[in-house]
Amino acid sequence: MCYTFGHTFGYLCEQVAVGALTGGTVKVAQVALKGGRSLALNLAKRTSASVVARSQWLKALLREAGAGDAVMRAAYERGLVTCSVEPVGPTIREVVNEVLEKAFSKGGFDRSIYSWKHLQDDLLNRPNLSKLLAQTGGEAVFQRRLSQLATIMGDDFDAVIAKNFAKVADEIIVVAKPDGTVDEFFEGFLRAFAGNPSELAHADAQTYSKVFLSPQGKAALKTFLSDPTPGKLWDTFDEATFFNNRVRGVLAELSVYKRYYKGRGYEHAPNAPGFDFTGPKWVQIKTVKDPTTAFSRMRDAVNALIAESPTDKPLKLHILVPPPGNDSAPLQAALDNYIGTLPAKKKFELIIDPFDIIP
Repeated sequence: MCYTFGHTFGYLCEQVAVGALTGGTVKVAQVALKGGRSLALNLAKRTSASVVARSQWLKALLREAGAGDAVMRAAYERGLVTCSVEPVGPTIREVVNEVLEKAFSKGGFDRSIYSWKHLQDDLLNRPNLSKLLAQTGGEAVFQRRLSQLATIMGDDFDAVIAKNFAKVADEIIVVAKPDGTVDEFFEGFLRAFAGNPSELAHADAQTYSKVFLSPQGKAALKTFLSDPTPGKLWDTFDEATFFNNRVRGVLAELSVYKRYYKGRGYEHAPNAPGFDFTGPKWVQIKTVKDPTTAFSRMRDAVNALIAESPTDKPLKLHILVPPPGNDSAPLQAALDNYIGTLPAKKKFELIIDPFDIIP
């Protein structure tokens, strides 16, 4: 452990950055001298994250032996190097650590609330993020996504949003699978706040291409990631506007898909007019905050699901309501009665579940 610690501070923190700038052929002092203040500051952006990352890793090693697992340590190292030398993605060409350091250093950003230290603690200590870190290809995902969020939010990105994004990522976006691994829908999460169905074509993508939201979308995302109730689906999005309904519906749809339907052989069907998933059954997901006023809207969903699905496929309308159920029995009875009058009644399943986006 002492060798690893000494190796890191004596070599890795400097050489990762030097290698990125010079191919590893020039010493740090020479780089700073040759490039002047601008290059020296650029170098500092890349090394500061490395120093903090390794110090947090050492603390984790000392705190609990399990954190020293070789697989986890290797993944941590790969993520550290990736974030020091590679751009965020195809539409954000700046290096990950530079984007984050710029965001953390701007005026008004409170580093006592969120900083490199907090970021590393999140990776090591939050259960789902730490599993994502340990997976091949997952080593630098959260840092990239935080950089993507900072780019999207621009001047609205602050320490509270950064802190709560880590919480939401761990509890909502990164989803545990039965085999002990995790899946994620970061791109879909960010695209949900566009409030545009066409964005869902990329909801399950592993790209980093979303870099813009409308002022309405940014405001909704900021609200969702702000105190006092970050990640609260039903508190954030009421039924007052079509935009709110759309964002809330997309977030719930993606969350249910990752938690339940994807592992059971279903595929996501973005932009489908009457159904959201195809597989053993053709499924439509709907979120309803007040079941007492939703009958006509849910009746239309029943009709659309029947009209847009193959005649030989079993169908399911899955309605999600706020916990603990919010008096959904009358809606269930009314829809059961309506479905009972239809020719497709024998192939139709209606489920109304209490649901929250945080499991």
